[in-house]
Amino acid sequence: STTAPIRAIARSSLDGAMTEERDHLYKLLSRFDNAMLITRGAGGRLNARPMAIAHLSPGSDAFFVTSLRSHKVAEIEADPRVLVT
Repeated sequence: STTAPIRAIARSSLDGAMTEERDHLYKLLSRFDNAMLITRGAGGRLNARPMAIAHLSPGSDAFFVTSLRSHKVAEIEADPRVLVT
């Protein structure tokens, strides 16, 4: 297969206090079909692109599907810090 899911995970250093915040985030995100995925390209340049949300779990994990040969996959492999908005 030439496609693979991209999994974006909401993380915080305050895991115990995050349950309520994650529930709130899930409720907000579940109303959307698309999100912006922001990655870092060459030289740290930010690249943003709209992505269809393939799946959203109650833990606020968002899954996107893309080609394994896409620039975004190479950017995430080089720097896994992403922003989903």
